[in-house]
This record gives sequence, structure tokens and C-alpha cells, in this order.
Amino acid sequence: MSNYPPGVTGNEFAIAGPDRDWETVCEECGAPAIGESFGFDWWTNCENGHHYDYEYEYGPDPDREYEELKAHKEDVGQDD
Repeated sequence: MSNYPPGVTGNEFAIAGPDRDWETVCEECGAPAIGESFGFDWWTNCENGHHYDYEYEYGPDPDREYEELKAHKEDVGQDD
């Protein structure tokens, strides 16, 4: 049992904070910056006020090739 109100899990950014943070350099001015992430969102903030949001880029689906081969075998009536 938690002390949070209904619908609040405690994993929200406002409660839990970033999943990860790291030191980096601002892309625009080269000043020291902090990078943070929460879930699949990540961003940087530099000491001069520049803020950048980044999008997570999904790579190729690792299961796609297997699923296509499996579907092909089912189409031609072969078993594994």
C-alpha cells in the first residue's frame, strides 16, 4: 500500500526524477551541460540556458526476420 493518491504510481518524473543523468557539452555554445532521461525521452540543458529535446530512434526489429521466416515456413507447410 502506498501513500500516493489514486492513479499515482510514484514512477512519474515529478516524483521519481530522471532515470539517468550525465555531464555533456552544449551543441550550440560548447558550455557544460547536463543530459537527463526519463523513459524513452531524453534532453540536455546547458548553463547558458540552451535546451534540446531528442527523440529515441528505434533500431530494426530484432524479431522481424524470425517472424518472416516463420510465416514463410507456415505458408509452404514446413515445420521447424
